[in-house]
Amino acid sequence: MPYFIKCVNERNHESYKDMDSVEKLIYYILNVNKTNFDRVRPGKALGEFNGCIPFIGPEYMSHDPFEASCMMKLLLGIYSSENNGSDLVKHRIISFHKYDYLLPVDAYNLARYIIQGLYKDYLCIFGVHLDTGEIHIHLAISAYDRLKGNRFDVPYEVKSMRGIIDGFIKSLDYRIDNSIDGVERYERYLFNEK
Repeated sequence: MPYFIKCVNERNHESYKDMDSVEKLIYYILNVNKTNFDRVRPGKALGEFNGCIPFIGPEYMSHDPFEASCMMKLLLGIYSSENNGSDLVKHRIISFHKYDYLLPVDAYNLARYIIQGLYKDYLCIFGVHLDTGEIHIHLAISAYDRLKGNRFDVPYEVKSMRGIIDGFIKSLDYRIDNSIDGVERYERYLFNEK
């Protein structure tokens, strides 16, 4: 599979050690110019492809950067008092090639699926970005378990994520292949064909 998983904290040595950097990351991930409008393929993919899981409150508020940022700050404020200079959030990016045949709504569902499978004990903020040639998912995962306050610990994280993504893409391929106009519909969107 040509998709790419990037662990930003570890790979780029990006750090999110204070609330300001966490807030900037959340505003970046939930930016409506990146998640609601497809600038590469104009006139397509209008929708809210972002959110915060779990979110306490009405679902529509989970797309609001201010509300999601408040949720994350509240959680981190409770557990990070003894923070020893380590990251408060983990930033992950999953980027897809056009030939993965993933539409924004598929990437949105995949992001929710990954969160519910791997990060169910953590507060996660996610956004499907449509501002480049390739659809990609940003995940901001709290560094503290939301129930017990334990530090972030997901054994074999990338390997597990690959397994989830591969299974999702295989089931998606099966649905596309068994649809009458499935491949043509996906290619019209992904390759900007009329």
